[in-house]
Amino acid sequence: MNKAKFFEIMKESRVNVTAMITFQARPNGKTALIMTQQRAPNAFLSMHKDGSDSMKKAWDKYEKWLKEFFMNFEHIIDQDHADAIEEDRMITALLLEEDEVSELTEKEKQDVIEMSHEAALVMNEEIDKLSQELADRRVYWSNFERIHAAQQAVLNRYKVEAFENGPRIVQHVVKVMVVSVGRALKLTGYAEHPPKRYEGIKLEENDIPF
Repeated sequence: MNKAKFFEIMKESRVNVTAMITFQARPNGKTALIMTQQRAPNAFLSMHKDGSDSMKKAWDKYEKWLKEFFMNFEHIIDQDHADAIEEDRMITALLLEEDEVSELTEKEKQDVIEMSHEAALVMNEEIDKLSQELADRRVYWSNFERIHAAQQAVLNRYKVEAFENGPRIVQHVVKVMVVSVGRALKLTGYAEHPPKRYEGIKLEENDIPF
């Protein structure tokens, strides 16, 4: 595990000042290194052989990184707060009605146009990818129920992953799915039709030049 991943785990675990790196015995002569704390989630870090050098080195490394994390704690919180404010601003702008946009200053209008353009580009890219994935789930050897289940799994995965690609609103996610389902009907899946039968050239023994 590198430092960036460790910091990410600390942030996801909502680390607080009670956090510490501890050992936890596991079966088969193994020891887990974990971060424990009060009133917030704990976190698994790594697994080692009991008493091994790698376990001691990892513990020292995590201890050092945890202290470093707390030294930068205020900066990390401030940055998260700034990111949250910017994300909220973008989502608010994307939800503005036309009459509300007309009341904005020229600078604010330009910001809204740029954010809407960026969101549209992301939406188009997601629709292209999702619609082809839905088409690709139509395979000639599957029945309707299996195809439907496979397509549903693709849609469910998109709903989870959509928010990892920047600020999203429900309308964006729903529109991408609805448009993609419709567009998939006009696309050809990679295995929608059985492969063409190979027709080789029949050669007699005396036609083979070696």
